[in-house]
Amino acid sequence: QSADLAALLEEFRLRVEMQWDVRVALHADANFDDWPDAAAEQMFRLVQEAVLNAARHAEASTIVVRITAGDGGPR
Repeated sequence: QSADLAALLEEFRLRVEMQWDVRVALHADANFDDWPDAAAEQMFRLVQEAVLNAARHAEASTIVVRITAGDGGPR
């Protein structure tokens, strides 16, 4: 699943933009291929929850998500 994280996030981004009429910008400064599957799944769920909450409750025109990985792993 970690190898598919970028594709899953892109598919999710497009669905949210169409459904909620909001621009979603996803920036990843991380190589997902190196992530354990559990970490990739959790990151997808975190992004999903945060973006949907912003779309539903913040009346945002743009939602920006940045995923980085430091020495301690994904952030």
